[in-house]
Amino acid sequence: MKITAVVKSDALFSLLNRKLTTIKNLPEFEMTLCSSMKTLEDSLEFTTPDLYILHETMEGSETYIQMLREKGVRYFLFEQNLQALESYLVEHFGVEEEIIEDELQDELDESMKKERIVYQEKIIEREKIERIYESIPFKIIVVGSLNRSAGSTILATNLARMVGERGLSVSYVEHPLIKPYMYDYLQIHEETDSYFDLSRFVREEQMGNLKERPFTKFGVHWHVIDSLKPSLSEFEYHQLLMLTHATESNIVILDISDRWRDPEVQKLMRLASLVLVAVEPDPIKFDYANLNYEEYGVEVPTPEYTAMKHLKEQVGNNYELVLMKDFKEKDVRTLNQIYEQLKRPIATLPYIEYPMVIQALQETKLLYDINSVLKTQFETNLLSIISRFLPKDLVELPSKRKTFLGRIMK
Repeated sequence: MKITAVVKSDALFSLLNRKLTTIKNLPEFEMTLCSSMKTLEDSLEFTTPDLYILHETMEGSETYIQMLREKGVRYFLFEQNLQALESYLVEHFGVEEEIIEDELQDELDESMKKERIVYQEKIIEREKIERIYESIPFKIIVVGSLNRSAGSTILATNLARMVGERGLSVSYVEHPLIKPYMYDYLQIHEETDSYFDLSRFVREEQMGNLKERPFTKFGVHWHVIDSLKPSLSEFEYHQLLMLTHATESNIVILDISDRWRDPEVQKLMRLASLVLVAVEPDPIKFDYANLNYEEYGVEVPTPEYTAMKHLKEQVGNNYELVLMKDFKEKDVRTLNQIYEQLKRPIATLPYIEYPMVIQALQETKLLYDINSVLKTQFETNLLSIISRFLPKDLVELPSKRKTFLGRIMK
């Protein structure tokens, strides 16, 4: 089977090739790279691949599609949903696994046959469990702060911890261009001699070297900035796309801090299943986010206003506000007026005493794991967020899920 990938970079080609090799029931294939109009013209004229795979966001994609249509060749257009590509390949090119008969089966005695049946039942049961998790579609959750230090990292890390507590594969990704924080917080340099910085490998287009297992703690795969190495100068949209897919997790939680105006981040937000904005209950900061600078004769809009304007116009119903501090002394009337102008928060975090934050830092723990009270508060307050992107049967913690008999008894 011959496949031609029409993509922008070698790194994306390597990622695509590596993904396709993991697909079951797919025959052996040979994949070639096509990264320009000239190479596509040569491919259409001199080779006859079974399928062209075209990256939708590639510059000039409409021209490429027109060329493929004129030649009448089979092609598949993909953006970030590799699961749809996998389903297409299996449906159109998949082959059934060969059933190898055991020549010595007739010589097995009755006890051996019974043991063989038990072994098969175990395999079937295990595969059924794996299929449940594979059925969860890949999702990107973007988390940022309307104002710097408003709490995007607290929200993103503890949200990832909650997903990991439910037994799902989840990755926390620190945007490669924000100020490093989690590498030192988790004390990664003390727990491993050599940390695998996935974002750096993606930036340097060394996708073929992805053999290292991610740093995992608290049930979360941590893909954070290595603060011991020089910072990266830029990180483009297609590299962000490759970074999120290279984590190989069901759920990717991307912490962007306050990089709402970054055009590369804005492109990725169109693909996100949910965008969360961490905000503080500060009326002045809310005013800055809603200040129409043209009416007041201000030449330059505030960053907060620019961010909210983009979210309202481009992201729509996929963005939600999360109030990061809940305390009794807040002016409820003022906040209600603000909500009418912006958007009512989907969740509100409980007020966390500063000594608790210091304790978590000293013990290298997330707030979720400090004590049972905080864990219950996070589970209660952030459940409305979890339910937006997880299947209904996985929203509650495993210990709280009722069996069929338990529901009848209740």
